[in-house]
Amino acid sequence: MVIGSTVGSTQAIQEFFENFLRQHSIEQMKSTIFFKIMSHSCAANVSQVLGITGRILSPSAACSTSCQAVGYGYEQIAFGKQQFMLCGGADEFHPLTSGTFDVLNAASINFNDQPQRTPRPFDRDRDGVVCSEGSGILLLESLDSAQDRDADILAEVIGFATVADPSSIANPDGASIERCMQLALNDAGLHAQEIDYVNAHATATVQGDPAESEAIYRLFGSHTPVSSFKGHLGHALAASGALELIAMIEMLNRACLIPTLNLDNIDASCANIQHVQANQASGVKTAMKNNFALGGVNSSLIIRRYEHD
Repeated sequence: MVIGSTVGSTQAIQEFFENFLRQHSIEQMKSTIFFKIMSHSCAANVSQVLGITGRILSPSAACSTSCQAVGYGYEQIAFGKQQFMLCGGADEFHPLTSGTFDVLNAASINFNDQPQRTPRPFDRDRDGVVCSEGSGILLLESLDSAQDRDADILAEVIGFATVADPSSIANPDGASIERCMQLALNDAGLHAQEIDYVNAHATATVQGDPAESEAIYRLFGSHTPVSSFKGHLGHALAASGALELIAMIEMLNRACLIPTLNLDNIDASCANIQHVQANQASGVKTAMKNNFALGGVNSSLIIRRYEHD
């Protein structure tokens, strides 16, 4: 399995330090506290519950975590190292999470009396991230295995890339984003014009959305449909990539495109790409999924709707 989270349980960390700083002692601490705050708690717990004995990885790359998880699972199977891989991520909401983005001036604050109107990816009035929580898990397996057990194949992973952006630990770089997407295309053996849809990371930050828009434009031009699911789901951090990928797979199989929620007025700095602003019927077959994280960790996946015989 490959399942990760950002920092383990923030609630458990808070409870530990509240007690420790008050008593300056660990005598009252439960022996199980460490198992809640490990960054690989999710992977360890799933392994214990399901009795999984194969390879276990636990990436911790904030917003890129579960996109990486699916990509690493895809590579393990492609290399013949594993037959099945459970892949994804999980994060719980905690006020400190929103507080961290607030300190970075990256949290949405202008719609507190109208929370349904934020976040607003690509929109002129966007003002930052809205944190959420959840878990998204996908089962990957080799095609031969899936066919042998007559599994319902939902989609194929056909390309993956993840790169580091050393230019800044906080500010996204369009050139690095473009490079990541190009490497995913190379891995899939595809040209940009063969991608029917791009699911953007687009967290509704002032700097992030324009950088991603410009990178998408340089690679795909203005004809490939683009949307972000953050307006629908919020930003579930380590779970965001897998949750959005699940929604995107369902979108492909329903032959439709889901719009960017709250995109009422496209910002001029994001206007060079083709935004999806309403539900659309579409025969989209091949799609790219982007996730980019603080710390300069960029990830892109390419999936294809499976054509059953």
